[in-house]
Formats: sequence, C-alpha cells, structure tokens
Amino acid sequence: MPLKTVRSIEIEQFVPADSGGEATRFVKGAYYLEPEPVARKAFFLLKQVLAERGLRAIAKIVLRDREQLTAIDPFGPTMLLSTLYWPDEVRSPGELSLPEADVEIRPAERAMAGQLIDAMTNEFDPAGYHDEYREALLAIIEAKAAGEEIAEPAAAPAVGVTDLVAALEASVAAARAARASAAPETLTVKSRPRRAAKAPAPVVAVEREVEASPVRRRKSA
Repeated sequence: MPLKTVRSIEIEQFVPADSGGEATRFVKGAYYLEPEPVARKAFFLLKQVLAERGLRAIAKIVLRDREQLTAIDPFGPTMLLSTLYWPDEVRSPGELSLPEADVEIRPAERAMAGQLIDAMTNEFDPAGYHDEYREALLAIIEAKAAGEEIAEPAAAPAVGVTDLVAALEASVAAARAARASAAPETLTVKSRPRRAAKAPAPVVAVEREVEASPVRRRKSA
C-alpha cells in the first residue's frame, strides 16, 4: 500500500506526557530513534521542546510492512518510540468477570498484605533479574551436546491454600528472612559488571488460580 509513513514518522498530535491516557500503556515494543544526517536538527529541536513542555508525540510509522500507532518521548540523548495497539485491538475491561463487591476482605488479611508489601518494597534494579527459563534451556542444550542424559523433571505438586492469612504470614516471614540473610556484596568490575544475585521472591499461594487474560483482542480477517 502506498502509505506516506513508509519512509517517515508522521506526527499526528502532542499530548501531556503524564496524562497520555490508558491507550498509551498498551505498548508492543520500544525502539531508540537515530536520525539521518539531514533530519538531525529537526530531531533534536523536537526532543528539546517535548522535554521542556512535558509532552509526548503521537505518530504513525511503518514497521515490518504494517502501519503502527506510536508514542514518542524524550529519552536521555535520544527519543524513545513505543509502538501501541490500535484501539480496536484492545479489549474492554468490561468483558472481564470482576465482581469486586462480592469479595469480603478481613482487617487481618489487609494488615498482613500490607506487611508483605512493606517487606518486599525496594528500588527496582533490572540487573537483579534474569531469564531463568532461557538459562535452564541453555543448560539442557549444553548437557545434551556433551552427551549427558537428561532426566525428566518431576511434576510440581498442586498447591491448595484455604487460609489466606496463614499464607500471607508465611510469605511475610520468607520475605523478612530473605532480606535479613542478604549480605552486601562487593562488586568487582573487570570486562563487565557481575550480575547481582536475586533473592528468592516469596510466593503467595491462593485457593483459586488467577486467569491471565490478554489485553489484545484477536482481530478477524
């Protein structure tokens, strides 16, 4: 299709960065922008004005042969382009079964939940997280390449909890123990920084499973 956004970013409007609406939360992917030499002056002028006025640009761009709705924000020395879902791709929360009025929360449960959150509240450090599934998969691949026999993992036992307060108390105790046993590390920098060890996160088990409902609505042809 002869779209005018094939070789350019077509800015549609500007919105306040702190009130872009719910639609700008549903991000598909994020990209750094790097201008071509002919566009550098316009690029940095736009970045400076957006930062000074606290604005976000809403634009269209073609990626992978499809026109995408995007949001553009100043980000350090460059700008960050976030691709967004189109409005007809986003499900309405009204489609979900969320009878909050039917749920009774006791004061003891609320207090224990608050203690658990307090025990687990800290500054977010992305370096403390890593893809455990990928690491386990690579370990299996390396073991098979070395001719080792791979044992079938045992099935995880089903967890059923009927006492929410008891589950919260156990999680609070685990979180406090993990924080108390975490000794400060000395970071030695060589060719790359050592990844900080991640303390095991306490898990609150509940009686009923929570169904993860995708934000995106499947589009018909």
